[in-house]
Amino acid sequence: MERWRINECIIIAFNEYCPEKANLFNEKSLSHQTFGRRIDDLADSIVGTLQTQLPKCVQYSLSLDESTDANDTAQLVIFIRGINVNFNMIEEMLDLCHMKCTTTGRDIIEHVTLSLEKFNVDRNKIKSIINDGAPALTGKNNGFIIYSKKWLIMIYLTIIA
Repeated sequence: MERWRINECIIIAFNEYCPEKANLFNEKSLSHQTFGRRIDDLADSIVGTLQTQLPKCVQYSLSLDESTDANDTAQLVIFIRGINVNFNMIEEMLDLCHMKCTTTGRDIIEHVTLSLEKFNVDRNKIKSIINDGAPALTGKNNGFIIYSKKWLIMIYLTIIA
């Protein structure tokens, strides 16, 4: 059902920007498998670009947000901003982690560490971490901040409430 809405949007875009080729698209029928493959190709391209560009950055900042989805599954979203020697910035969603059982600071630090390793990010170059003040992130005994201080030398932590 969603496929037809996407097709309609594509046809409208073709009619607006390339009307002479709109009929070519009308003749083709795109299956949900085709859309799925294209989405996977785009995702792989973005991951490849990030794995190539992020290690070239000289400094990073992270933004973390922990929430639940419609199925009441806890999720951690990690955004990263990096800057290279030419002052070009990269800002992307680094990862979306599904928290299976618990959402303690230890769980969050494990997911963040795995994501940083996946994209070859040197955690010693992280200069700030921004979060929304959730207890799992800011808890004074076992929050993410306590664990992150063990492997981050100098960092500015910002809580946005």
